[in-house]
Amino acid sequence: MGAENKAIECEICKEWFHAGCADITDNEYEVLSTHKIGAIHWYCATCNVKSVELLCLVFGLQDRLQKSEHEIESLKGKHIPNFHSWIRSMR
Repeated sequence: MGAENKAIECEICKEWFHAGCADITDNEYEVLSTHKIGAIHWYCATCNVKSVELLCLVFGLQDRLQKSEHEIESLKGKHIPNFHSWIRSMR
């Protein structure tokens, strides 16, 4: 597919989609097809759902990491009798 077919490639799965089939208006297609690479991203419906799920997992992990770092900071300088057991329990 090419410009004459008004198609767009999903940046994740690399599949091509007709603009009309992907519910992309002529104005949206014009913007998407003329932007600098990396400035605007387009994902098909399937990849869009998967990318949102992945981002939720990443943000959840980031939150857990920040909480763990905060807890470790609060424990610095304190004596913890079973430190290694405590660390294993955090996992």
